[in-house]
Amino acid sequence: MNKKGSKTTQEQLTFEIINKKQKNKKNIQNYNIYDCIEKYKYVGIENYKEYLFEKDTSLNKCVISSITGEEVDSLKLPLLSEISAGAPIYMNEEYEEYFYIPNEVIRSNKDLFMLKVKGDSMIDADIDDGDYVVIKKDNNLNKRSIVAVEVDGHATLKKFEVQGNKLILLPQNINYEPIVVSVDEARIIGRAIGVVKCDVK
Repeated sequence: MNKKGSKTTQEQLTFEIINKKQKNKKNIQNYNIYDCIEKYKYVGIENYKEYLFEKDTSLNKCVISSITGEEVDSLKLPLLSEISAGAPIYMNEEYEEYFYIPNEVIRSNKDLFMLKVKGDSMIDADIDDGDYVVIKKDNNLNKRSIVAVEVDGHATLKKFEVQGNKLILLPQNINYEPIVVSVDEARIIGRAIGVVKCDVK
């Protein structure tokens, strides 16, 4: 039982944010600290490295290690529009926002950007609807590569094969059929090197 005047556990888990524009105590609001924390897991597609981290949504740049609970250095990656893990969808290449990711898993942000996945055609590669995929702009590809491909202004995320002048885009879900396009019709944007999974419990 708490002594009179002592703080409860709930009170100890709150902090105050002061509205700097109006330096008035009436503008002080209480927030539960857990309302500001989002949990993520980075999974390397090529090296299978995993890293758990958290982000303080009140401070977008703040990335916290889930192991140590301390803030870690991070890299800012451009976040483009959604990319389809299903039928291709229109791709907007304008950078609307940025995503901060620990540089323990990615050492340099050169030629890197992120796309949010929409659809379930890559679930057997452990890429799910709502995940964020880290894409590297290069043509250093092999048969195991997962690539972001643009066809007529629409983008999709698939494994691929080249057969003559045809590019075969291979979903990783038995409920989807391969997409066949001419090599001349397609532009490989880059290869996926990692996946960021959201709402990790």
